[in-house]
Amino acid sequence: MRTWGLIAIVAGLLLLAGVVVYLRRDSFPNDLGSRRDYDSLVMCRACGQSYPANIRATDVFPLVCEKCGKKEAWPQKQCYSCGNRFVPPPEGNPPHLPMMYKCPKCGSSSVGAATPGK
Repeated sequence: MRTWGLIAIVAGLLLLAGVVVYLRRDSFPNDLGSRRDYDSLVMCRACGQSYPANIRATDVFPLVCEKCGKKEAWPQKQCYSCGNRFVPPPEGNPPHLPMMYKCPKCGSSSVGAATPGK
C-alpha cells in the first residue's frame, strides 16, 4: 500500500509540473532557439583587419573580407585570461578552424568567441 501511495504522489507532482509549464509557456518569450544569425567579430588573415559581422547559420567560412575583398575572414576568438584576440590557423581540406586551440600569446585554453562591445 505504501508503494502505491508514493507512486500516486510522484504522478501528482509530475502532473502539477506539467500544468505549470503549460500555463507559463508564453510568459517569457525566448527567440534563442529560433535565431538564424548572431553578431560576432571576424578577422581577415590576409590584411589583419577586424570588424563586426552578422553571421548567419548558413555562412561557410572563410568569408570575403569587407576591407580587402579576399576570402580570408574567419571568426575571431578571445582569450579570457589575457584578453588577446586572434584567429587560430585553419587546418584541413577544406580549411576549417580547429576544434581545440590555445591562446598564442599566453597558452591558455580559456578561449571563446570574441563579440562586439567586449
